[in-house]
Amino acid sequence: MALRNKPSIPTVVASIITHNPAVYECFKQKLINYHALAGIIKAEVEEMAGKPTTINTIVVAITRFSNTITKA
Repeated sequence: MALRNKPSIPTVVASIITHNPAVYECFKQKLINYHALAGIIKAEVEEMAGKPTTINTIVVAITRFSNTITKA
C-alpha cells in the first residue's frame, strides 16, 4: 500500500488564496469575510487535500495565513 503525500489543509488554503489575484488583493486589504470565504472554497480544499474538512478548520487556516501576510 503506497502512501501518497497529500498537502495539509493550511497549505491548500494558502495556495487557493494566493493563486486567485482578486481574492488575494481583497485579502491583503482585509476586505474578506473569512467564514464566507471558507464556505466558498471548502469543496476545492477537500478535493486538493484529498480529505474532508470543516468550515471552522478552514477559517483557522485562513486566519493563520492572514497573520503571515500582515507580518510580511
